Amino acid sequence: MRSLRAAILIALHFCFAVWAYRRLPELASPDWSLWLPGAPADGTEALPRGLVAFAPPIASLGLWLLLAALASTVGERAGRRFLPGWLVSERTGTAAIERFSPTFAAMVLAIAACAFFLHVGAVATILEWPVWVLRGSLAAIGLAMMVLGNIVPRTRPNWIAGLRTKSAMRDPDLWRTTHRRFGALLMLTGLAVVVTAMLATPFALPVGVAGALASAIAASVSAGRDGAQASEEPTSASV
Repeated sequence: MRSLRAAILIALHFCFAVWAYRRLPELASPDWSLWLPGAPADGTEALPRGLVAFAPPIASLGLWLLLAALASTVGERAGRRFLPGWLVSERTGTAAIERFSPTFAAMVLAIAACAFFLHVGAVATILEWPVWVLRGSLAAIGLAMMVLGNIVPRTRPNWIAGLRTKSAMRDPDLWRTTHRRFGALLMLTGLAVVVTAMLATPFALPVGVAGALASAIAASVSAGRDGAQASEEPTSASV
């Protein structure tokens, strides 16, 4: 049932798209001044309403199908044909993903939720809904990031989900350390997005993107450095 939750949410996303399509103007563009600091309200060319309404759920569906395919045995065989062995192997393929399948399903659901709320926020600015709708949508994205941060440490070395550095893929202890730190930083980033959405709405999305990237880099670098130092300690002691 957990694996179907993302499919149900994507189906609801398509229902929202149909509803929005009937209300959007023939050509539509979000109010970018509410999304990015300093951006003009009409800074981009307007897009056909069909594209505005249906592109996000189609992209979400495509990502869900892609992840499901990669997590299958067929996807693993294809990955092992084209990708290096340290990334895709029997140890990191389908069997590895099945060991944390509830977590993997929850991660996919959180990503689908982010796409849905981002779309709701965009439609809200086009239809000139009250600004609290956009704020609520961005805050919901922050909450989804917090959920991701909470469950990321439950992953295990695999070739699809998580921070798949070469050293972390080979060392389960380093993987756990990296993802505990990444999860904590991602939860802080999600909290920052929620607060920013309420107090300084145009900065919420940049804070989320920059914070997620910084969290991934900081967790990988710090855990890798600690792991390297730990591996050198016995050598230094023996000398």
